[in-house]
Amino acid sequence: MFMKMMVGVVDKLMVGQLGESAIAGVGISDQLIFFLIMMFAAVGAGVSTLTSQYIGARSFQKIKLVFGTSIVSGIIFAIFFNVIFYYKAEKLLSLMGAAPEIIANGVIYLKLVSFSIISVILTFMMTAIFRSFADNKTPMFASFAAMIINTALAYILIFHFNMGVAGSGYAALTARTFELFMMFYYFEQKSSKFNVSIKHSLSFSKQIFKKIFTIGWPISIDSLVWQTAGILQTLIILKLGTIAAGVNEIMKIIQGLVLMPVSGIAFASAALIGHDLGRGDFNSAKLKSKEILKISFIMVLFIALLIMSISGYIPGFFNFSPEGKILAAKAILIIAGCQIFQIFNMCYPAILRSGGDTKAIIYISGAGMWIFGLPLSYLFGIHMNYGFYGAIIGANIGEAIKAVIFYLRYKKGLWMKKLV
Repeated sequence: MFMKMMVGVVDKLMVGQLGESAIAGVGISDQLIFFLIMMFAAVGAGVSTLTSQYIGARSFQKIKLVFGTSIVSGIIFAIFFNVIFYYKAEKLLSLMGAAPEIIANGVIYLKLVSFSIISVILTFMMTAIFRSFADNKTPMFASFAAMIINTALAYILIFHFNMGVAGSGYAALTARTFELFMMFYYFEQKSSKFNVSIKHSLSFSKQIFKKIFTIGWPISIDSLVWQTAGILQTLIILKLGTIAAGVNEIMKIIQGLVLMPVSGIAFASAALIGHDLGRGDFNSAKLKSKEILKISFIMVLFIALLIMSISGYIPGFFNFSPEGKILAAKAILIIAGCQIFQIFNMCYPAILRSGGDTKAIIYISGAGMWIFGLPLSYLFGIHMNYGFYGAIIGANIGEAIKAVIFYLRYKKGLWMKKLV
């Protein structure tokens, strides 16, 4: 997870040298890409849950069908949206309400990275399979290689060939494509261990797809709700101007740095708890969930305090205006301190998902963001004129409320189910 996040961080650090409008254009384009991926989350969540429980039940023949169904679905989905994002890039960014200078940079970047959609989605599927087998090292190595390629290529293209935002786009496209091929290569190397091979990648099953979708559709709706809220939050920030939009991209980096360990732990927990549930060992699953929350809290607290201690130095890495650097330094303190709530909003859904208790996630996420987070962000940031600080504080109040509701759902224990 750290390696994947660092690809985006390195991009923004280098593009940040081109100014607020450049980093905002890249950031908004990436948000559209990940909005698309989250729409496909139904397949990813279903694949992870089913594969984990089939492993626990020792039903390896079914895993081949899950693997093939996920790959075929991913290819069809990716090609369709690759075409839309390429030909409608300017229209999509205009609908976001971005300023002309942000749109100009965003269109260049979005058109290039639209060709990486297929790599990103299939890597997403492959990673879900690897994690279901509790093999987290292989995705890590592939992500590390992608990060090295992206960093080196982006530096050369942006600064030595003066390609600007386009250089970042070409670097991201190359790195993501290489990562996918590396994942396929290592998957084939481990085929005897997994009892699944690349030759099964076209083993599509309507029955398996239906089962995947039945388990995963609430996750897809939840992700759609979450990402739509994220886009609306971006619209609120864009109303505050280009400087605020640029600073918001730094906030995303900080949030990623703080929550990166929890992301990895949440994915791992879904696989490990899924194994226990597939065996019917509910006591072990419950004990693992408690340990996951404890570890996550300690790690996030440590990283948040570290970032807060150096908040005044971080904006210096970006070629922002003096006003932008001051705004960023103070906002980093706020955003780092609020990430404690996000621990529960990442770990609890992963635990609920492992047992198929996914519908509740939609309602909880929707309530936290749409009833509280977005209205409060608009109220404090725009209506009450507290600006960028008010917008991010309002959004995080919604996250705190969501964390409490997730805790109450977790305590009910409805997630402790054997699905296979």
